[in-house]
Amino acid sequence: MVDDEYELTPHKQLEELRHEIEILRKNPLHDTKESKDLLAAVDRLNASINTLIDMFKLAADDMKKGHEDSPVNMDPLLDRMGELERQNKIIAEGMVSLSDLVKKAHATNEPPRPNVFNPPPFKPMYNPPPPLMHSPEPRPMAPPPTPLDAPMPPPEDRRGLFNFRK
Repeated sequence: MVDDEYELTPHKQLEELRHEIEILRKNPLHDTKESKDLLAAVDRLNASINTLIDMFKLAADDMKKGHEDSPVNMDPLLDRMGELERQNKIIAEGMVSLSDLVKKAHATNEPPRPNVFNPPPFKPMYNPPPPLMHSPEPRPMAPPPTPLDAPMPPPEDRRGLFNFRK
């Protein structure tokens, strides 16, 4: 046998350590208020996203049914709805993986990382303009345009819901 150093630990202390490990396995974030709030918020967010996806599916099904009777071509709209559904699914999967990362970070007790989503407030480097020198004679200003001289604005391109013309 090699000259390894070892220490005998009492059976009671081993049982206590095993019990603590089992508790940590069941709830890696412990029972802190912040961890409970975080998990509850992630659960609510997942439920909301799933409800939104279900709502989009129902709307798409209703539009397909109405599409058969309608003279308007709904294919571009249905394609957009399908794309939104795919994007929402990707967002939901990202939220779940983010939740898993937070759980892992709490389990390994990593030090907190700087928050890239809330950068420090922006402090503009503003140099005020130099004061104006007093001129001996005031310069005349151009008269404001009258309503008859003003050019007409271009007509508005009014579009309704889903980018269709009204």
